Amino acid sequence: MISFPFNANITGYDDDGMPIFDRAIDALTQRQLTRLFYTNGVHADNNGQTNFKVNAGTGMTVIVKPGSCCVEGVFGIEDEDRTLAIQAADSSDRIDRVVLRLNDAERKIDLYVLKGTPGSSPQAPALTRPISGESGDIYELGIADVFIPKNTASIAQDRITDTRLNSSLCGIIATPNTVIDASSYYTQFQAAMNSSMETFNTWFETIQGILGEDEAGNLLNLINQQNAVITLLNQPVILNKSISPSSFVSSSDFSYYPYHADIVISGLLETDICQVNPTPDTVEQRCLSSVNQAFAGKLRIYAVKKPSSTVMIDSILINRRS
Repeated sequence: MISFPFNANITGYDDDGMPIFDRAIDALTQRQLTRLFYTNGVHADNNGQTNFKVNAGTGMTVIVKPGSCCVEGVFGIEDEDRTLAIQAADSSDRIDRVVLRLNDAERKIDLYVLKGTPGSSPQAPALTRPISGESGDIYELGIADVFIPKNTASIAQDRITDTRLNSSLCGIIATPNTVIDASSYYTQFQAAMNSSMETFNTWFETIQGILGEDEAGNLLNLINQQNAVITLLNQPVILNKSISPSSFVSSSDFSYYPYHADIVISGLLETDICQVNPTPDTVEQRCLSSVNQAFAGKLRIYAVKKPSSTVMIDSILINRRS
């Protein structure tokens, strides 16, 4: 059994005069122990502004904020902003990936940009990791994907997808032995919700016999509207809405998005923050803004350019501010 740390005793000296210890611990042994207590990933912070957050820089550059990480039992610390250059796209769009790379051969962790393959539907490049059961010098964590439109000379912030919270790409450092099973709490909560709904339905059936048809109908409409709002706030709203190119008109709301189209959504408030989830299969869909402006009963979708073909909005996620 290997036990450490303990003070090592000097048992002699080599030909260069260096001491020989009776309890020398290899770095791989230390990393093996570290992996028992820490998963791969970046350290969590309070506001998400540091710990290797990737921001748009000047021109074709991105700036990676300082942070700390753990990769396969090795810790890395960066205490300064790092500027990384990204190659401009030519005639096709491309997605590059910003990574933290552990390199055992060079004995370091550092930041790199993996260049993606250009195409009409580009994909981010794969991370390099050893095959299970085999050894390898390189292990990468993906902290951001950067979409680079063709024929552009700068990188917009909304083209950067933060992947630090994606555990399959990066993740937040945690203790692997700490697993919280919340299924029993969910079951109890769901049972309480079902019981409350049964109680309400019984009450409503009783009150229908007392109220007139108009009053009962109005009350039912109010209840349905409230249920619609609850649905909007707790899960993505599936739209499957197609928008024709003619629906997009010139807009002066934002200089970067000169076109917009409106979608009618019942129950939407002007204070809602709406995140649109289009399927990025075409150039037109990739030109849509992910966060759009809400009005009473409608959502305004912004676009960098006017689409030349129909675009599809799969769903929206609504955050309602109190």
